[in-house]
Amino acid sequence: PIGGVANIEVPENPNIELKTSVIGPLSNYIIVIIFLPVVMLLWPEYLQLSNLYQYVFMDNVFRDIFSIPEIFLIIIALNLLLGSFNLVPAFPMDGGRVLRSVMALWLDYVESTVIAVRISQIIAIIMFFMVPFTGIIMIFISIFILIAGSNELKIVKLRHVFHSVKVGDIAIKKIRYVNEHMTISDFLKLIAQPEQRHYPVVDYNKKVVGILDIEVISRINPKKLDITAVNRVARRKFDIIDANRNVADVIPQILSKEFTLVVDLGQVVGYITPEHVFEISQFYSISRKIKM
Repeated sequence: PIGGVANIEVPENPNIELKTSVIGPLSNYIIVIIFLPVVMLLWPEYLQLSNLYQYVFMDNVFRDIFSIPEIFLIIIALNLLLGSFNLVPAFPMDGGRVLRSVMALWLDYVESTVIAVRISQIIAIIMFFMVPFTGIIMIFISIFILIAGSNELKIVKLRHVFHSVKVGDIAIKKIRYVNEHMTISDFLKLIAQPEQRHYPVVDYNKKVVGILDIEVISRINPKKLDITAVNRVARRKFDIIDANRNVADVIPQILSKEFTLVVDLGQVVGYITPEHVFEISQFYSISRKIKM
């Protein structure tokens, strides 16, 4: 029901974003146009507002979903609801992106995002005070809109700050590794350092086979630190990103992961974290203002 959450990367092109954002609600209305004539022809007596409104409540949907003609009414009602809800001009709904893209045809993209997010926040506050009439679910939706709008603004600002900057340029190059067969006790004595929370785990061929997170060690019985090998607690799934990619193109990917290895031609050259991105963004922001 919140189309803008879809994990797609839309370039900062108002025309493209406008077309992409309209597609979601438009598809809902197309489905309504397809099914509405069927009900009008076969069961016209069912086309009453009260019959459609009852399917706003999910209990009624599950009750009638295997009944005919109720299934047709459910399809019409839910697609009308979803299409209309996603046109609300608030992030992350498609309506918020439509609003931002229309303004961005004349205004700066960052400025357009700021205005669109402010409008989203006002709508979220209005939704919050509608709880007595709409139910408690509106509390969660309003909070979600507030958080999503704030995150959208952060991402857009970071993209502009890091315009034309490569991931390898901002990666943390000072990185310590740990052998997978080393005990946790030896790791803490010989390798661990306060400023690094995640450690690439390597095998005898120096190939990275996992990541050791400091937080995991706190859950191990202290009496077993001498007999627990790193490979027993290291996670095997980890994220990598090419050092030659533009930071602006991968900001959502970086911010969604606690720790990402940076590689160049298959070799690890460093790592990056969301905290580091926010810290170093201040430098690039000041640097760009000086150049301007």
